[in-house]
Order: sequence, then C-alpha cells, then structure tokens
Amino acid sequence: MGNVRLYGSTSGYTELAPPAVAPDGVLSLPSGTGTLLTAEGGKVLQVVTSTTSTAVSTTSTSYVTTGLTATITPSKTTSKILVLTSMQTEKTTNNVYSGVETAVFRGTVAGTLLQSGIFFAEGNVPLAQTNFVVLDSPSTVSAQTYTVGLRTNSGLTAVTAVKNGALATITLMEISA
Repeated sequence: MGNVRLYGSTSGYTELAPPAVAPDGVLSLPSGTGTLLTAEGGKVLQVVTSTTSTAVSTTSTSYVTTGLTATITPSKTTSKILVLTSMQTEKTTNNVYSGVETAVFRGTVAGTLLQSGIFFAEGNVPLAQTNFVVLDSPSTVSAQTYTVGLRTNSGLTAVTAVKNGALATITLMEISA
C-alpha cells in the first residue's frame, strides 16, 4: 500500500505512510495544524425516550393510539428525526384469520403516516414483537410528536398493544444533516 495524502481546504497536505507492522490495528496520525474532519452531519444532537406499560385493546379498523408517544423539538430545520420503537402486539380473538396493523405517525394517529407493518394470524393467540426504525425530515424547529397507532384489518378481532404489562418504548433522536 502506498502513502495517503490528506489535502487541506485551502492549501497543503499531510502525507501518511503505512506502518511496517501494525500489530494493534491502530493508525497514528502525524501532528499538524490542519483539521481532518469538519463535517457536522450525522451527530446525535438530542435524545428523547418515552415508555408505557398500559395495555390498549381495540376492534377498530381505524388507528387508535397505543399510548406510545414522545415529543422532540428539533434545533435545526435541516435535522432528521430517527424514530425507534419496540412494542408487543397480540391478536386476542381465536380462530379468525385477520391482521394486526401498527404504524408510526408524526402527530396523532390522524397525522402523517410514516411507516406501518401488519401481521396476519389464525388460531391460537399469537404475539408479535413490533419494532420500527423511521428516519423523518420534519423541516421545522417546532415541537414534533410521534405516536404509535394500532388497528385490526377486519374489525372481527380484538388486538392489544403492550400485552401483560410489557414495556413499550419509543426513542427519538435528532440527527444533524
């Protein structure tokens, strides 16, 4: 492998030569006055987490809130919001083939649908772990609320979020662009 040159933003460069032996896998950079990295993109600027252990049941074909919600106020209009959720859902009516659908919204369950997922089941009461990873671009510095909704696709079956006191979590991370 040859030498690597890192060029300055206005002039000059720093040259790196590979070590003859690198037993510990660490590369030491020579001292200098230049800045190697200046980009701010990708930094986590703030984190907000909310939890609930309250069960919510419905037979509605319209989304109802699961009680899993959190609010974050972005510091920049260019920031992205990374939404991470974890929750158990269950179909509580046996012997009916139907689906349980969960979704993440910006705002309430009447707000902007960001992502949804569905599982179908028949027979015994199946439990599903529902996780979402959503990267949103709200383009504002106003407070943003994110909500997890739940519904059945048939209206024939009851579905439950946060079964048996399990802990459901939503985490919001502001990421600089």
